[in-house]
Amino acid sequence: MVAFFKTILTLSLSAILAAFAVLNQDQISLIYSPVHDAILLPASFVILGAMGFGFFLGALVVWFSAGKDRRLKRQAQRQARNLHKELDKMENQNQVQTKADPAADFFPSLPKPYKF
Repeated sequence: MVAFFKTILTLSLSAILAAFAVLNQDQISLIYSPVHDAILLPASFVILGAMGFGFFLGALVVWFSAGKDRRLKRQAQRQARNLHKELDKMENQNQVQTKADPAADFFPSLPKPYKF
C-alpha cells in the first residue's frame, strides 16, 4: 500500500515538474562573475537548479545538526552491548556456582560444610 502511494506521489511530482519545465522556456541571462560573460539558460533550469541546491544544502545542515544524536546513539548501543556481555558472564558464573552445590537449593538455612 505504501509503495502504491509512493508511485502516485512520484508520478504526480514528475508531471508537475515536466509541466513547469515546458511552460518556462524563456531564456534568462545568468551572471555568475563580473569577469565572465553572462550565460543564457532556460528559466526552468535556473529555478529548478536553485531549488535542488537549496534542498541539498538543507539536507547537509540537518545531517550535521543530527551528528550529536548519532554519536549518543552509538555510545548507548556500545554500552548496552557491553552490559549484555557482562550480564551473560554473570549468569554463567551463577550457573556454575549453583551446579557446584546443589544442596544449597534444598536446604538454604543450613550452614555450608567446612572444606579441609
